[in-house]
Amino acid sequence: MDNHASGLLYLRRAVAEEKETAPLLGLSSDKLAAELQRRLRDQQVTSAAGRQRVRDQVLHDAGATDYDRIEGEFRGLADALGWPTQATLKDLRHLFLTTLSNAGLAEPYRQFLAGHAPSHAPVTSYTHLNQIHEQYVKAINQEWPTLLDIVRSRVDQLKPAGTSPKAD
Repeated sequence: MDNHASGLLYLRRAVAEEKETAPLLGLSSDKLAAELQRRLRDQQVTSAAGRQRVRDQVLHDAGATDYDRIEGEFRGLADALGWPTQATLKDLRHLFLTTLSNAGLAEPYRQFLAGHAPSHAPVTSYTHLNQIHEQYVKAINQEWPTLLDIVRSRVDQLKPAGTSPKAD
């Protein structure tokens, strides 16, 4: 399923692999927002904690992942890399962007991969991201071979039996 068409950035793995159903899967952002408003009204929720609880349930019903799941994946990765328990997702983000920079990836590519808004500098305005995949693969293979091996191993562990590995 195209997550962008559904109004979500990321689906829970079990939903994406069709091992779990999500009753609101596929709804657009507008329809998810309308469902949230309907539930808040029907349940007469007035507190911030109540609104957050209902919001989280709507997102769950749409198949979304949540921070706790992402944090759990990160903890597994950090443990496999032997990182200290104090390491955070933000540390991984900093490492990711630093290694892209060390590998010579141009600033517009790094901004795009980090999810940053493009700058207004002329170098960004006149730079086209026409080789993002090739540049990204080159940077990752150059700077992160150990991390890449661990991530690939984890992906292989999560694949259903009988599926073949996908080439880079």
